[in-house]
This record gives sequence, structure tokens and C-alpha cells, in this order.
Amino acid sequence: MSVVLPIYRLIRHVIMITAMSSPGHVIIAGLGMIAFPRAIEPTKGPRNMAFDVNFNIKDGGKKPTLGLLRYFVPDFLYDQVQKLTDDDFVQAFVIATISMVPPNGLRDESIITEDLELSDYAFIGDIMTLIFTESNNVNNFYEPYVILAGNVTECTRDVGAFRMLPSQYTNLAHAPADFPSHCFITDSPRWANKKPQPAIGSTVSVGGFLHEVKRNTESNSVSSFEIELTNIAYLTRQNLARTVQTTDHSSKPSTRSRTRYNFDTAEPSQAGPSSSAPQKRKTSTENSDGSEDDKNDDRRKAKQARIQKD
Repeated sequence: MSVVLPIYRLIRHVIMITAMSSPGHVIIAGLGMIAFPRAIEPTKGPRNMAFDVNFNIKDGGKKPTLGLLRYFVPDFLYDQVQKLTDDDFVQAFVIATISMVPPNGLRDESIITEDLELSDYAFIGDIMTLIFTESNNVNNFYEPYVILAGNVTECTRDVGAFRMLPSQYTNLAHAPADFPSHCFITDSPRWANKKPQPAIGSTVSVGGFLHEVKRNTESNSVSSFEIELTNIAYLTRQNLARTVQTTDHSSKPSTRSRTRYNFDTAEPSQAGPSSSAPQKRKTSTENSDGSEDDKNDDRRKAKQARIQKD
């Protein structure tokens, strides 16, 4: 009895430590529907804005999943954003850092859309990149992709699943908040031999599709973000003193010049690829210095001279 009790207390202490959140990083990337643009602290200018972003994934048994995202609108998008109205749903590709809605709420909850509560949002965050699709006809049924880094807090080896609890700062909360993640691995040829089984406490970076948001029945708070794992990397200490041999390719001429698109001369288009004319590929007879044409003329003259001599 005297031996069992200390061991039990030690195990319980270890579980409590590993279940705590750790500093981490969470990024979401995917197609969403942007709605209800509004300024945050209008007295400081109109560029600091908040959006409601809808992703086509299940949230607590219903769709869609709603995120509250902040964006400092750059100059080249300012006019386009100003044209949006409260009745618009505009499709856009979004890359943002996110976290769960913090239990203490936001510093300024006046930015919450009318008729909604803060708990209606699955996550909050900061948009890093916003690209409007213009036509609104890109397939919205793709699940957004999530990349996160942090410590493993739980691992269920028999089913190929583990949990993480990275914590990340967001501007809307002005504080770090957790992102409770449940990463699961589906049966597929890729994982036929062995599914990843990261040890509890190990630091990993994972990527996968955000499949579902689960909520607590009583409080309606988010209990976990269900992520179908596609990639995992174990973040370990590297030997920086190791010498890596590299090969210098700078002196070799490129053999793929005809497949390289020239972004400097292409006309920018806001309407997508359907309205932009394809850039003409350069052929060997279109060199600016005419060197290829001169070589061809020399070959023809030499051939004619041989024929006359014969």
C-alpha cells in the first residue's frame, strides 16, 4: 500500500502536466465565404477590420463552421473590401492564424455580429492572406487544411490517434488561447505498415484537414477540433555544426526556359484565369539577339556549298 500510493500520485501528476497547453502555432488555409465586414476601433482608421468567415465543415452537428477573423486590409484590396455590404457572401481563399475562442471573451465584444453570441464562433484569429475568387463558383466542399505545432498531450495507439493543445496569441483576444486538437489517422495504403504514434510530451508539427468541430453539450464550448492527419514531423534538436555538401548549379544553363512563366510581363487580372490571356512561350526563333537565326543561315550556306562542290 505504501508503494502503490506514491506511484499513483506520480502518474496522476504526470498526466496533469502533459495535459496542459504549451506554446505552439496553428494555421488554417482554405476556401471560405466572407461576410459582414466591419471596422475594429473605427477611430483608429478603417483598415483594421473583422470578418465572419464560413467554412463548409460540421460544427457541433450543424453547418457551417463560423470563425471571427481580423484583417489589416492592404492598399491593393482596400477598394474591393469597401464595396462589400452586409448582405454579401463573397468567396475567398483564406490563410490565418487561429485559436479557440478564449473563455474570458474578447477585449471588445462590440465587434460580434448582431444576433450572434461569442460562443457561436468556433475560433478567432488573424488573416495573413486573403484572395478573392471573384466568381464565387470555386468548389466550396474542400475541407480547410490546418497546420499546427506543439506538444502531444495524449496518444491512443490502438486506434492511431493523439491529442495536442497548442496555445497561440491572437489580436482579437490580446492574449494566448488554446486550440484543442484531436488528430486521427484513417486506414489507407500510406499508413498500411505503421501509423504514427508520437510519445506523450513530444513536440511535433502536423498537417491535416479540419474535418469537424466538436462541442460540449452543456456549455456549447468547443471540446476539440477533429483533424484528419496527412503529415507529421517530429521536431527534435538538430546538430547545427554538421557540414552539408552542396552542389553549385549556377554555371549550368537552364534547360527549362520554355516552361517558365514570366510574371513581370504578365498583365494582372482580378477576374481569375478565365479572363487572362495565356502568356506566349518563347521559341528558339524568337530570341532577342537573333543568334539562333544567324546559326540557321550559316548551316544552310554550308550545306549549299557542299552540294555545289560535289
